[in-house]
Amino acid sequence: MTYEQWKEPFDRAGKWLVRRYPGILKGKQGQENEARLKVLRTTRNKMTIETYYERKFSGMLLFLFGGLLFLGVLALGFHGEVSWMERPSIKRPGYGEGNLETELTVGFFGEEVVDIPLTIGERKYSREEIQEIFQGILENLEEQILGENKSLEEVRKDLNFADSFGNGTVTAVWSVDPPDYMDDNGHFLCEPPKEGILAAVKLTLKYENQEMIREFPVKLLPPERSELEEKALELKAAAEKNGEKSREAEEVVLPDSWEGVPVRWGIRENSPLLAGFLILAVGLWYLYGRDDRKLKEEEKHRKQQMILDYPVILYKMSMLLEAGMTIRGAFSKIAFHYRDQSGREVHYAYEEMLFACYEMEQGVGEATAYEEFGQRCGNLHYLKFGSLLSQDLKKGSAGLVELLEQEAENGMEERKSLARKLGEEAGTKLLLPMMLMLILVVVILMVPAVLAF
Repeated sequence: MTYEQWKEPFDRAGKWLVRRYPGILKGKQGQENEARLKVLRTTRNKMTIETYYERKFSGMLLFLFGGLLFLGVLALGFHGEVSWMERPSIKRPGYGEGNLETELTVGFFGEEVVDIPLTIGERKYSREEIQEIFQGILENLEEQILGENKSLEEVRKDLNFADSFGNGTVTAVWSVDPPDYMDDNGHFLCEPPKEGILAAVKLTLKYENQEMIREFPVKLLPPERSELEEKALELKAAAEKNGEKSREAEEVVLPDSWEGVPVRWGIRENSPLLAGFLILAVGLWYLYGRDDRKLKEEEKHRKQQMILDYPVILYKMSMLLEAGMTIRGAFSKIAFHYRDQSGREVHYAYEEMLFACYEMEQGVGEATAYEEFGQRCGNLHYLKFGSLLSQDLKKGSAGLVELLEQEAENGMEERKSLARKLGEEAGTKLLLPMMLMLILVVVILMVPAVLAF
């Protein structure tokens, strides 16, 4: 299958999108692009606004298909490979860097692996003081604080403690005794032991100087877990306990066995799919605007090229007129000589001259063709050039050759000015590469000298 055959479905989809959403062509950007396409029209390139957007959408769909195909293959082949550590240890955060929240993968030989969230405290000079203030409470009905729990005798999930009742009229203050396992919002602070903890929830309802106190007995139990999860939790506690014992050490040694079973630690690699989708979105955004940017650049190139070609065309025209040729003969000779050159570069001024010659061959008046030629060029110099030719045909004007030569000299001055500007822009673009080369040379010279000391 050739590339064109493979690309054909995307071309058809691009045409369908243009027919399905014609408003894109009529929008502000579509109208600007259509005007640019008319300006950039040549004898070899007569692209319409419909064809332009069909090609654009076809390219975007092709990119989207390729990107999704690549991400699909990547998703099938990515299994979250684990890089196992040679030494069961992890570097502790330095002073003032805060605690390290990480996730490690534990593999029990002969069993499946499990991911464990691990908290490693930062290095410190002395123990931190732990503030345990638990306030907040709910209303006087026990059922309202249950949340997702079955009963107050079996609390395995957070309780619901409200701060106030009656739109804030009655203030509720909660406290839990002992306060080590649940805060004043009813959330677990740490996991109770397996046998559970019997706690008292105290509710104080306050309204101005009046108070009503009520207590609820609750039994706090750890969440229900599988055997593997229980084993991983115990291993996590052991690892964090080791970390607390050696706060001054640079590394925390992780357990290499548990209950007589060797274990290994590793870090699970993150999936690259999110980054892949981000790159895909950026690529689509870039492709959508790329053709518009190229169109603007081509329009700018056309204007500059016409300024550069203007004095050349006028000098050719004046020489042919001095040789005795008619205006139409000289004009056509210049245009057709450009057309007959093989492998020629597109020059928009000569292309517009060719259009004018074809119009005259189809019956358009010679003077009208010259005037429309100047208008299509969109440049004041060419507009004046077309007017001079048209005026000479209509009224006859003495010294046409001298006028053309004078106009060519004026155009040559503008050409020199443009050439200087283009040279300055080229020099500016070369400045960054030159600076990078200078830095590279300095590094090559300085690094050996520094390493020698």
